[in-house]
Amino acid sequence: MLNKILVPTDGSADLDAPLKAAIDIAKKSGGMIVALTVASELPTDPAANTMPASEWAKYESYLRGEATKHLVAVTDAAAAAGVRCETVVEQSDDAAEKIVEVAARLQCDAIFMASHRKSKLVQLFVGSSTQKVLAHANVPVMVFR
Repeated sequence: MLNKILVPTDGSADLDAPLKAAIDIAKKSGGMIVALTVASELPTDPAANTMPASEWAKYESYLRGEATKHLVAVTDAAAAAGVRCETVVEQSDDAAEKIVEVAARLQCDAIFMASHRKSKLVQLFVGSSTQKVLAHANVPVMVFR
């Protein structure tokens, strides 16, 4: 039985299908959802590279705050459906690795995630986070397109 379902999100619109499925199953099983977002460790703004070291802590806090906004859709949908929802914000530049780590650490029964469509060239050089999660997760992974 799926009692704890990890739903990672990066704030993209692809969240609808995995979130709906996770809520439906959690509601039927009396389970819960764990909403995860992964904040980047590297600056998204090139100007940040000139930032003094004393400002890095503030910048990391800013990145975590921005990432936290991605969880609102999950928590709102879970609350509306009467499903328990725990939120987790992690910081890493390898989202797939962090998804697998959090699923194991929190003893999730499954991962429900969206598959982002990337160009073949990007997949060749960077790879797909979804593929990495599928390859390394020790729990079932449901991928939604």
